[in-house]
Amino acid sequence: MKPDNIKCNKCLGSGLISNPATIGRRLKKLRIAAGLSLTAVKTALKVSHGYVSLMESGKATITTARVRQYRDAIAKLSKSK
Repeated sequence: MKPDNIKCNKCLGSGLISNPATIGRRLKKLRIAAGLSLTAVKTALKVSHGYVSLMESGKATITTARVRQYRDAIAKLSKSK
């Protein structure tokens, strides 16, 4: 899965993702496909391990901006491998 495949078409203009479980699963698949650890992503995003875990499980509130940050972090970390 390419990082550009993570998009929200249903945020309803609020900036909040209306389907966090679906997006969370996609983020996790993206991270795993890139061969990256949760620790690497949390360090790049400057958030807690627990928050990334909650994002990936769809239990955290996720904004479109955070999805872009996650996607960009994966792309950057993948290039540096």
